[in-house]
Amino acid sequence: MISITPDYFRFVGTTMLKGRAFNGDDRDGAARVTIVNRAFANRFFAGDALGKRFNANIGGTTAYDFKTVTIVGIADDVRHDGLEMEVRPEAFLPMDQFPQGQISIAIRTGNDPGSLVNALRETVTTVDSNQPVFDVQTMDQRVSDATAQRRLRQRPWLSVVSNLASKPVLLEPQHFAENAS
Repeated sequence: MISITPDYFRFVGTTMLKGRAFNGDDRDGAARVTIVNRAFANRFFAGDALGKRFNANIGGTTAYDFKTVTIVGIADDVRHDGLEMEVRPEAFLPMDQFPQGQISIAIRTGNDPGSLVNALRETVTTVDSNQPVFDVQTMDQRVSDATAQRRLRQRPWLSVVSNLASKPVLLEPQHFAENAS
């Protein structure tokens, strides 16, 4: 279960396939709602998930804190674990209904993202000086990390091609010397 703000899907560019995104009405005390991804809808509801209800383990005060939630939207799948990994079924909860102890913050900027790190740390410290800010990376860094394995697997092949292409060049002078004799 992933707790998100109402603008999350728009911010990350994920398409809502059916239903709606979260809004200001999805707050504490209102009907509990969820948005699921396409993989979740297909696996548990044969694709017809909108309006369906299920018990979600929201991990509240006990390890098994189940609450009934209603599916109000279906979002497109996102490959969080890398391009080669299979998409997992996921359910998203409105942060106002299901606050989490740890959150991730994404910031979109037209400026150098690295220049915002100190301002971000100062802002978080102003709100709560006991909150650590860690694992700060640009989206380019995250994408690079996520595709690192793919790039490493491709390098030996590129290396072999490179070596094969250079051998005729290295052998050519020797070939001429043998033919000149």
